[in-house]
Amino acid sequence: MATFSERYNHTESRTVVQRESLDELTRIALWNLFYEFNEKLPHFYPASAYPQRDLARLIWADYLEKPLDEYSTIAETWRFAKHRVLKSEWYEACNFMEFLLAANKMKPLQVELARTLNLELEAKLTGYRLIDRKVVPVDSEAESAAISEALDDATSEPLSGVRHHLITAINKLADRAKPDYPNSVKESISAVEAMLELITKESVLSKALPKLTTSGVTLHPAQLAAWKSLYGWTSDEDGVRHSAKAPPNVDQATAKYMLATCSAFVSWLIEAARKANVPGLT
Repeated sequence: MATFSERYNHTESRTVVQRESLDELTRIALWNLFYEFNEKLPHFYPASAYPQRDLARLIWADYLEKPLDEYSTIAETWRFAKHRVLKSEWYEACNFMEFLLAANKMKPLQVELARTLNLELEAKLTGYRLIDRKVVPVDSEAESAAISEALDDATSEPLSGVRHHLITAINKLADRAKPDYPNSVKESISAVEAMLELITKESVLSKALPKLTTSGVTLHPAQLAAWKSLYGWTSDEDGVRHSAKAPPNVDQATAKYMLATCSAFVSWLIEAARKANVPGLT
């Protein structure tokens, strides 16, 4: 929400999404949340437990990568982590986010921490959201919601393969050290293909789409044509699903678009299949 001074042009409001960077105010806001949630930990454990100490030792050894025999205090550990998050490369804030969300001692607070961090990432106009405890480069709440909804929809056992493809697509897109955009696209479209196979028993997307109607799932002809074209792009001689003379020219924007689009289609197919009483999916 814009402040009074921003609404009346006394201070400049942010209008550009932060990509490949996080400014100082964003880093501080995220750091404050990290610290605040650490202070909440004792409320979720018995008095005989020491969750903050255990978390600090984990941060010291696994995040800061320091010798455990040199560990000193909780306060010193958080000072080191603070310096890295605020003063090192911008992505260290993202690394620490993922680290805390994966830490076993933070488990009682992980859902609320992820939700609160996402609100801050959105408020600070960053091009990133937390999805399945990974920092993923998506620009809008709609994209984030589509991906998260598909993951939630695909939690039952018959849909484990679909969910696996989506998670793999996320991981390849979210890898800040070595993102693999072509294979992220491949996994996104494979999630759709896996979903279609569950409905039609046909393993090839282009062949499965026309068979949806016979399974009781009705797709508008325009949508059918669009998905055939999209599949054709991924499968042509220079596409992402087959070997080519040169690596496919797929950028982050394309990989994000495919992940969000395929996720939304997967959710639609799941709902439509259940309404049509497709065996195994009701």
